[in-house]
Amino acid sequence: MKKLHDGYILVLSVVIMSLLIIISTQIYYLSFNFSSYSHFALKREKAKMLALSGVQLVRERFYFPPQEENKEKVQQTAKTEVKEKSEESKEKKQEEKKPSKPEPKKSDKELGALLARALPILNRWQSTKLTIEKDGVEGEIKTYVACEDGKIHLNNLLSLMAQKGLSEERVNMFKALWQKIGELVKANKNLYESALEFFDRRNRIWLNDISEILDAPGFQVFNDKLFVFLTNGNKDGVYLMDLFTPQSRYAKLDPWVLSASVQKLLGLKSKKMDEGAVAAIVKDFQSSHNWRNDWNKLLKPIYGKDFEGLPKGIDLMLSVRFDPAAFSVVSYGVVDGVKQGVFTILVKQLQPDGSVLFIPIKTYWIN
Repeated sequence: MKKLHDGYILVLSVVIMSLLIIISTQIYYLSFNFSSYSHFALKREKAKMLALSGVQLVRERFYFPPQEENKEKVQQTAKTEVKEKSEESKEKKQEEKKPSKPEPKKSDKELGALLARALPILNRWQSTKLTIEKDGVEGEIKTYVACEDGKIHLNNLLSLMAQKGLSEERVNMFKALWQKIGELVKANKNLYESALEFFDRRNRIWLNDISEILDAPGFQVFNDKLFVFLTNGNKDGVYLMDLFTPQSRYAKLDPWVLSASVQKLLGLKSKKMDEGAVAAIVKDFQSSHNWRNDWNKLLKPIYGKDFEGLPKGIDLMLSVRFDPAAFSVVSYGVVDGVKQGVFTILVKQLQPDGSVLFIPIKTYWIN
């Protein structure tokens, strides 16, 4: 029979205590990491909420309530339509397709009011600080607004480039445009040829999203220049979604609302507009212009350059009527150093009651 040695209970106790210490230490570290992550996740969700709230702030700025005359027109139109349908039913007329009624021309006063709200905030970061006492959350909302009508319509540009029988002057103009873009972003390939080949490979089908052109050789230089990010927005550069758009209704640029990237391309830089300067510009506002005659009077105070100093042939690219249909918003929510951002495209929509809303149609989450 073997004799048990004294002290084995002490050794066993030490081993068990060591195991308990190891287990408890691991549990502590796991709980500590989870606690840290849960705090970060909570801040991130709050930042997301603030980022989306920034878009709503911009929508509220561009909201126009129905005017009394608009209400009366809408109500009268509705009554007329009901009466017409009733008469057709009684007389049992054959159904005929009626031509759609043209949208009533917007008054210069209404368009001037929109311009007055847009000019002070376009292409500049706006900051709104929030406090727990007033807003229920401690943080900051940063927004950057650009007008889609002040960007180059990429689909129209590619379609024009792909046309057969273009004059040498027109081809050289397109090449010069892409060469300038390539110089600004330090591209290592001919972007004109690359874009044209890419469009031909697609059988000249229009792009649904500007980011699709990143598949074209040489355009990968825009991978880190896709949006105007919060981290790069103060830098003087050119960004893909700030340069091109698929949303504009027109092939031409609206010079009232040129994006920062388009301004860089054209050698322009808009000045910061205070309320007094904006009021002077929109006073007796007219939505249609001949820019050869009107540029120096209206836009030189904004861009600091007269018409003669603009690139040759620029008047062919400029829209003669101001009537923006879409805006883009980069919005960041910042909570205790945690940032979340969105890029949203807002499109103008006339409501049945005569009010004007800008509806979000596309949103990207960005870093």
